[in-house]
Amino acid sequence: MAARALKFIQGIPGLRLVPVDHPLGRASADLAVRLRLRGADAVYVAVAAHLKIPLVTLDAEQRERAQELIEVRMPQADRAGAARRGE
Repeated sequence: MAARALKFIQGIPGLRLVPVDHPLGRASADLAVRLRLRGADAVYVAVAAHLKIPLVTLDAEQRERAQELIEVRMPQADRAGAARRGE
């Protein structure tokens, strides 16, 4: 099942897998401390910063804390629902 899932993920058009090497890991750790982010959240922010692309997330805490460093957006499809929920 894992092999099928990996094959599916690797077949997604436009998907770019980014290895977490030592420099990216270090940048993630620094951002976790600086922005008070959880580990995985910091990795996503570090990748977006490294690639100079906006971070798209539904995580309100991640959006709030990362916006001082990078552009952060909500997915288009959920903006109206999130606005109604006060996120």
